[in-house]
Amino acid sequence: MHLETLDDTVGNNIVKVIQYALIGILLAMTLQMILTSVYNTRLLISSIWISYTLAICMLGLLARRFFYWFKTNRLYGLARAFIAITAGMSLVLSTLLLIGQPVDRQQRAGLTEASMPDSIVPLNYSFIISSMVAFILTWIATVLVLHHYSKRVGKIKYWIIVSIPLVYFLTQFQPLFLSLSS
Repeated sequence: MHLETLDDTVGNNIVKVIQYALIGILLAMTLQMILTSVYNTRLLISSIWISYTLAICMLGLLARRFFYWFKTNRLYGLARAFIAITAGMSLVLSTLLLIGQPVDRQQRAGLTEASMPDSIVPLNYSFIISSMVAFILTWIATVLVLHHYSKRVGKIKYWIIVSIPLVYFLTQFQPLFLSLSS
C-alpha cells in the first residue's frame, strides 16, 4: 500500500469522526433551542473551531498538492494558501465576536443588527483583503489554465466570459471601495 493511499484512508477516517462530532454538537444545539428556547454559545464556538480547523488543515493539504501538481502554475497553491489564511482570520473574528456573549442565549424573533467592536475592525478589513486576494489569485490561475481556449472562442469573447466572475465578485465590495475613495 502506498504511503499516499494510507494518508488518504487515515484522512477520510479523521474527517468522518469530525463530521459525526459536528452532527452531535448541532443536534444538541437544535434540541436545546426546541426544548428550552436557549442555545449554548460554548457549543457554537466549539462547532466553529472544529469546522474551521478541519477546513484550514484540508486547505493546507490541498495547497501543498497544488504546489506539487502544477509545476509551472503555482497560483492555485498560493490561492488555496490564501483561502486557508482567510479561514483562519474568519475563525478568529467569529470567536472574538462570540466570546463576549452570554453562555446561554435566548432566541430572538426578527432581525437584530450586530455591531463589531472597534478593536477588531482592522482584522475585519484584513479578512476582506485576504478573501479578495484569494479570489483574484484563483481567477488569474484559472484564466492562465484556460487561456488556450481564447483562440477557439475568440479573444474578446474569452475575456468577457472569464471576466464575469471577477466583476460579480468585486461588486460585493462596492460600498467598501466607495467609502475608501471618499
